[in-house]
Amino acid sequence: MSMQPALVSSVLAALLACVAAGQSLPPEDAAPIAAPGTQPDLPAAGSAPAVTLTAQGIASRAIARVAMADLKLQTDPATNRYADERDYRVAAEIIEVAHQLNPADQDILRLLIQAWTSAGDAQRVDELNRVLIRLDPRDTVTQLALVSTRINRLQNVDERLAAYEKFLGSEGAALDPGIRSRLAMDAALLKRERGDDMGFARTLATACQLDPTNKDAATLALTYFADRVPDVIGRFELLTNVLKADPFDPEVHAAMAEELASAGAVRAASRFYITLRALRNARGEQLSAQEIAEILVSEWNLDGADALIRKLTGEIESGRAELRNRRERIAASGELLAEVADPAEVRLTVPFERTRVIASAALGDPELISYAVAEAEETFRRILEILATPDKRPEGMTEEQAAFTIQSLKTERVWLRLWSGRTTDQAAAEIEELRTDPKIDAATLARMEACLKMRQGRLDEAAKDLAALSREDILAAVAMGILAEIREQKDQAVALYSQLSERLSGSLAGAFCRTRVIQLTGKAPSPTDTARKLQTVADSIPTSIEAMIADPRRFVDLRVQTVSSEVGLLDKIEIKITLTNTSNFPLAFGPDQPINSRFLLSPIVDIGVRRLALPGLQEVVWLNRRLRLMPREQFEATVWADPGILGGVLQRLGGTSARIRWRVVQGFKLNRTGFYEPGAMCLSTETPTICLLYTSDAADE
Repeated sequence: MSMQPALVSSVLAALLACVAAGQSLPPEDAAPIAAPGTQPDLPAAGSAPAVTLTAQGIASRAIARVAMADLKLQTDPATNRYADERDYRVAAEIIEVAHQLNPADQDILRLLIQAWTSAGDAQRVDELNRVLIRLDPRDTVTQLALVSTRINRLQNVDERLAAYEKFLGSEGAALDPGIRSRLAMDAALLKRERGDDMGFARTLATACQLDPTNKDAATLALTYFADRVPDVIGRFELLTNVLKADPFDPEVHAAMAEELASAGAVRAASRFYITLRALRNARGEQLSAQEIAEILVSEWNLDGADALIRKLTGEIESGRAELRNRRERIAASGELLAEVADPAEVRLTVPFERTRVIASAALGDPELISYAVAEAEETFRRILEILATPDKRPEGMTEEQAAFTIQSLKTERVWLRLWSGRTTDQAAAEIEELRTDPKIDAATLARMEACLKMRQGRLDEAAKDLAALSREDILAAVAMGILAEIREQKDQAVALYSQLSERLSGSLAGAFCRTRVIQLTGKAPSPTDTARKLQTVADSIPTSIEAMIADPRRFVDLRVQTVSSEVGLLDKIEIKITLTNTSNFPLAFGPDQPINSRFLLSPIVDIGVRRLALPGLQEVVWLNRRLRLMPREQFEATVWADPGILGGVLQRLGGTSARIRWRVVQGFKLNRTGFYEPGAMCLSTETPTICLLYTSDAADE
């Protein structure tokens, strides 16, 4: 593959820059540069004069810098222009020259591998990986890539399975367990394709046993075995394996909380709903409507309906009081009130209104019920008014979506009125309106009509209708408990509520039934054996997970330092990054893994009293060199700090001395202010300042 003339000129310009700086190029009798696609020999100790090796290093870095700077120039998010496969291929050809000049430079080699990977040349990537593993034998990510490539080249399934068995047997005993775990998973998938279910299950179990940080294997095991494990305890234990593989995945915490809540393990469920909320916050994510509803039920079951109502009402009333005070202060000053919202506009969202109405109904306090229903009705009225006016609707909402949402809100408003036993006349009128809607769910309408009869005192008719509906509609069964109370059949009501509280654990209806049992008997329903066992399993999960979520420094230590405190004009500027797993668990290491391997190097350059302010000076570093870090294990990597635009800028500062330090940001993301901050469960720190001595003496050295 040949470079275009313009690109050759760029490379020559970079080499000439080295000459202009007072350094010598490799002599004519130096070893020739190997063509791209061949594997260079690494220089042996003492095989070339030091000055030649130094010159080769300077030249190779200058050439690589041209390619990296060009790649960055191809990226412009404002115009949606990003480097494509052709751009990476051009960059790879240029970096090939740099690599052949200095084959022992890992930084250039890794840049070359990244470029060819993005260019889609798998064969060249495999060749370069073989070079890399000689330079860094502990790189388990590259080892895995080499082994997987070797196996995938085999012609048939039998040969591949035989190769997997060798690596999983005694011949592969020297391999890191993380590598063998991932090979075992690949073998398991191959066996499943052949229809060997038993072999798939056994090999998948091996993958999980070899490395508990292999999240793909743990998740696949959960998916496969969950349908085959007959008990809730077994399924939950499979979930804990996924938690061990990734303690910071909010979806895992949500699944565990839901499993616990649905089995009635109230305290354990609350613990994981708390961690779920913390993880969503750390990621800058919003809780879903379903998660909010589940968390409300969890708080209700743990603290009681009365505490939940006080919390919801207190939050909304304090917000209104603050607005009223502000309006009073502004009115007293004679200013206009237009910029201060009406306190009546401070309202709970629909899920919170729903919960407050049902919790109030569960307590049976007439004053609480009346207040909650009135508040909910006003909230519904305001939302329906907005939805009925096209100009006020949320942007992008279609007529069909608006119509569906309006119907859903009207249906829910009727049901809440009937559930609470308030404003029954309005409910009757709205049921008449809903009957004319051809899209209304027939079963929902039938349940509401039966409950209307109950609230109107037509108890026998209601009992007959609800009994028929309760076979398919669980809310009709809840209504039968309410009907038993109206008929003063306390024992029957308690029996129904107790049964339903167990059956509906984790739902609003279940919390309502549980509270009614407490109100009628003075004590909560006894937890089931399953709930007690789940609580025990959940209690065995170390509480250090909460500490790790609250503070990433509880599981990872990040230290950075510059290799030299002073550098000259053409010196390679290097930063040493050290990561330590400070937890008691093995943790996966990689992009978006529990220990994130992606870093942003953001330079801060001071020239005299002036700070250099140029865009695009940051560099992204991928330290994907380990699959996992064991407890207390330390990982160190020395990286090239200025491979792109920054290095070119610094070399053009002439004889000016400068000071530079780097902000190192793990798992970085751009916040709303345009400032890079650490990603979820990540850290940031700064290097010490180094001095760039751009003097003739430094150049001569």
